[in-house]
Amino acid sequence: MQRIKRQRDFADETWTLTPKECPASGTSTGTPATTLTLKGNFNNEAAVGERAVAVGPWANGIGARSVALGGRAVSNGMQAIALGQATFANGENTLALGSYASVHGENSLAIGTDTFCR
Repeated sequence: MQRIKRQRDFADETWTLTPKECPASGTSTGTPATTLTLKGNFNNEAAVGERAVAVGPWANGIGARSVALGGRAVSNGMQAIALGQATFANGENTLALGSYASVHGENSLAIGTDTFCR
């Protein structure tokens, strides 16, 4: 028998994002570590940006008009879009598409599983 999920099952989580090497050049991004507290998103309380959308457990739409779809998807920037499991779109007009895709910086995109773009 499957247990019904309750709000307490979706406690807030704290993520610390450290700078990552860019695979293409082998150089560091130079970005300082960032700490985010992600809401569990049980009642869509994690769509905190103006007109933001967050769908999935721990999905967080932080920026204005941002979209986060998937478990632990985070869109942190105006019009940022994060689609997929544990994706992170950080910056204005960014797109992260695919499981564990991560993009940092304005007008950038990362497409594919475990991709990174700065």
